[in-house]
Amino acid sequence: MLEGKIKAMLDGATEVHVVGVSGQECRAVFDYLLVSDPNRLVGHENSSRHEFNETFLRYSDAYSKEEAEIMAERFLSSGRIRFKEDYLKGISEGSVVIVPQAYRRYPANMEIIEAAKA
Repeated sequence: MLEGKIKAMLDGATEVHVVGVSGQECRAVFDYLLVSDPNRLVGHENSSRHEFNETFLRYSDAYSKEEAEIMAERFLSSGRIRFKEDYLKGISEGSVVIVPQAYRRYPANMEIIEAAKA
């Protein structure tokens, strides 16, 4: 049922941007889309590529360390993540933008709010 709702929401989307792929909420969405529809997927992470594993593992209490490391490597090897230096680049062109509940806590994310108003 949920999968059908997600597919309906994404139907016709040209790009799907997922903000905060190291966090619990958006990690699950990114992982699902990476498997089901990777060509339209753009992830955003406000840490550097070098810091990603540490950040990812910090928020991985729902997984064993081995599971989290495998998932982090899959995310990194996908080439679908824009890290700190390119964080939010192109997000205003996304036809769907998925954010975590706490996205307003980070000043850099205010661009998302402005893009949504346009």
